[in-house]
Amino acid sequence: MKRKNNKFIEISIAFILGIALGIYGQNPYYFTNLISQKSLDLSALQIKHYNISELSRSKVSTCFTPPAGCTKFIANQIDKAEESIYMQAYGMSDALITK
Repeated sequence: MKRKNNKFIEISIAFILGIALGIYGQNPYYFTNLISQKSLDLSALQIKHYNISELSRSKVSTCFTPPAGCTKFIANQIDKAEESIYMQAYGMSDALITK
């Protein structure tokens, strides 16, 4: 049993090192930039939280596809935006849902 655990740990470490080396091969400065970034301080990150009741209904839009037309709708919303756009997307392709 112990031998299986050791093998799992060895494979896990090799996998993680492989990912790290792959990232380093693509961008040698990735890890040094990640460490030196000042944006890692999460206390400086300010994200506004909105309750749906705070938004007027005229600012909330929905789009479902199919039928087609959502691409044009989204492009129009982006063109009309004055400050920000908050978007949520779902993909439902499971046979139990799509029946």
